[in-house]
Amino acid sequence: MAAVRASLQELRRAGRRRTSVRIRALAVLPLANLSRDPEQDYFADGMTEALIAALAQVGAIRVISRTSAMHYKGTTKTLPEIARELGVDGVIEGSVMREGDRVRITAQLVHAATDRHLWAHTYERDLRDVLHLQGEVARAVADEIQVTLTPQERARLARTRPVNVEAHEAYIRGRYDWGRANLHRSIEHFERAVAIDPDYALAHAGIADAQCRMFGAAVEMVPPTQAAPFARAAALKALELDDSLSEPHVSLSRVLLWYDRDPIGAEREVRRAIQLDSNSAMAHFISGLLFADLGRADEAVSALQRALQLDPVSSWNSAIAGFFLCELNQREAGRRQLRKAIELEPSFFLPWSLSSVIDCYEGKFQDALAAAENGVRLSAGLPMARAYAGYALAMAGRQPETLAILDQLEDLSRQRYVPAIARAWCYLGLGDYERVVEWLENGYRQRDSQLPHVRLMRAFQPLLPDPRFQNLLGRLRLPL
Repeated sequence: MAAVRASLQELRRAGRRRTSVRIRALAVLPLANLSRDPEQDYFADGMTEALIAALAQVGAIRVISRTSAMHYKGTTKTLPEIARELGVDGVIEGSVMREGDRVRITAQLVHAATDRHLWAHTYERDLRDVLHLQGEVARAVADEIQVTLTPQERARLARTRPVNVEAHEAYIRGRYDWGRANLHRSIEHFERAVAIDPDYALAHAGIADAQCRMFGAAVEMVPPTQAAPFARAAALKALELDDSLSEPHVSLSRVLLWYDRDPIGAEREVRRAIQLDSNSAMAHFISGLLFADLGRADEAVSALQRALQLDPVSSWNSAIAGFFLCELNQREAGRRQLRKAIELEPSFFLPWSLSSVIDCYEGKFQDALAAAENGVRLSAGLPMARAYAGYALAMAGRQPETLAILDQLEDLSRQRYVPAIARAWCYLGLGDYERVVEWLENGYRQRDSQLPHVRLMRAFQPLLPDPRFQNLLGRLRLPL
């Protein structure tokens, strides 16, 4: 993103003006790294994320998530174009410069539709006061756009706890790697931050978040039994240190839903997360999945749509939300999100694989096979991509190829974690419901994170009359 475009004199004048333009939705674009050292990119990205997190605590405005904001790093698109894609009327852009233990941020607020600069200011602080700096910028923006802060919001933004500079450095390096899906490395950085400063709540929250990603969704890098207990412990420690953080509540809700089979506890935690941060895209996203699993379709659709508003250019969210919307009988909206996920990131396997399942539901078997093949190729053979391909092949009448995929999954299970539900999908396509139930039971013992979703999926509907399947849903605490 272009660096600051106004002269210092113009910035000071802008800072004295108060805008009459109403800003209801806001995006913070990646702050420019003025150090001329590419190795400092992580620091500029970290400050961008921190500013987003601070502004997200202001419930009266909608703030676009970090994932979607970072999508525009290095873009040549104009601010009005970006604003249209994100659905916002205000944009914050600027720069960051670090010199030793001092940091200087220049931020300016732009009315997106007209590209008119409304406000700007430069802040310089010691790195130990970085939390205070972030809150100060957020309060200034809220004041400029005439948003009334609640006493709780004002108190959170005014917190002044100094940070250990070395621990903070490790933390933002962890967030940098987290954003690039380098989860093992991000956990190493977060753990280093905790080793330096055991009371650093954000670092504990980072560990919880990364561990949840390790065992969640379709990539399932490690068995849930290996990651979930660490995620829970880190989330609880973060909340013990700072109960005003939203992220640990989201992590805890994921552990409760996927690992502990406690949807009631999961709903309690995710509601608390939204109460603390109504702009948390992940909190709304997880609540959408939870409500879908519990059969509360209207609430699920509303939560997923809110998550997509807050994180509109995330291929991951668009793919999973699109699939769930299709399963919730919102097929046009769901298909649109699956297509959008592919447009955003054509090399991402998940929307292709999930589209193949929806194609099978609609009897479009040639489309399903093409999409499933893309999913396997783009994922480099991930277990769940093979599973969806096995389902599509069987549904298209190519059962021997599904049996071959089952052999592949058996071989793969000797090398890495393969979720039990992967083989259940293949046997679903083959119509071998005895083996489906057998593998679902294996998944229950494995604490397979995808198991709570089987109640919703149309592919599993033939199992509903089976008392063994009903018993499984009961143990998962899901309604029939």
